[in-house]
Amino acid sequence: MKIKAISLVVALHSGLAFGKAGTSQIPLIEAVKLGHVEDVKRLINEKADVNHKDNDGMAPLHYAVFHGRLDVVKSLINDCKADIKQTDKDGWEAIHYAAFKGRTEIAKFLVKDCKINVNTADNEKRTPLYLAEFHKHHALAKYLRENGARG
Repeated sequence: MKIKAISLVVALHSGLAFGKAGTSQIPLIEAVKLGHVEDVKRLINEKADVNHKDNDGMAPLHYAVFHGRLDVVKSLINDCKADIKQTDKDGWEAIHYAAFKGRTEIAKFLVKDCKINVNTADNEKRTPLYLAEFHKHHALAKYLRENGARG
């Protein structure tokens, strides 16, 4: 944990944060993973690309959901205007990551506040409901069904 924080500080001060050609999104992604909301907002205000995708097609929002950082998810969407329908290379949106990892509170935010499509399918035609059920996240699967998800 200490090493990540030190790496983040070094990267921030070395100008790697801004997602321009020849630079990196590493500081933004690390701040997202660590749940540092204020650093995320600052980096985006300093021109880091909120919708930048890595080699796997994952954007900061995907990482925030994957790591269970609800406050960061809310900030990326509400404050930084992240694209909630952005997909990775497998066609996963933020709701797929929530279903895969069992992030019920994040899924509730995406469904209730963001009006995300609970029946969106990935490249393999897997829905968030399928992922939640497959990974035995029963409470989340129930919530998705109650909000229109079809199996």
